[in-house]
Parts: sequence; structure tokens; C-alpha cells
Amino acid sequence: MSLDEAKEEAEAVIDSAEMLLDTFPGEGKTARELRGKITELEQEVQDPDSERSLRKIINDVKDLMDELEEQGMDAEPMGPGMDEGMGPQEPEDDMPPF
Repeated sequence: MSLDEAKEEAEAVIDSAEMLLDTFPGEGKTARELRGKITELEQEVQDPDSERSLRKIINDVKDLMDELEEQGMDAEPMGPGMDEGMGPQEPEDDMPPF
């Protein structure tokens, strides 16, 4: 593969990683590491040392994305009106349900 192809892949990985961070927001260790690697990858895309260095950072970002995705899937979804082990709660106003 060429350096240009590596740059294209890096840009796609950056976009995917940013979308993943939007999907699984949080300030955990993995999310912070991923943000740092995204910044590092963006800098490397602008001024790459070599294709090899670019590929290494791409792989690091992908690994962190997988880790964040696994953590997000393991977490219990706690949407509004949801309590542990219970279904949606009734609204607290006196309006009858439609």
C-alpha cells in the first residue's frame, strides 16, 4: 500500500472514531486514550513520518475503538425513565396516557 492510501484510511478511521465517541460518550480511560490517539493520528496525517508509523497509529485507534465499543455494549442502557430492573416509569404529572 502507498502512503496516500494510508492517509485515506487514516481519515476514514478518524471519522469512525469520532462517531463512536459520539455514540458512546463518556470520560473513561479508554475514551480519553482514544481522543489522544485521534489527535495523534490527525497530526500524523498532516505530516507523516512514514507509512509504517501511520499504520501503527491507525491500528492503535482501531484497537481503542473496539475496546470502547465492547465497554459500551457491556454497560446497561439507562435511558430517561428507566431504573435498574424496572421498565419505563409513569410520568410524574397528572396527565392520563394517550
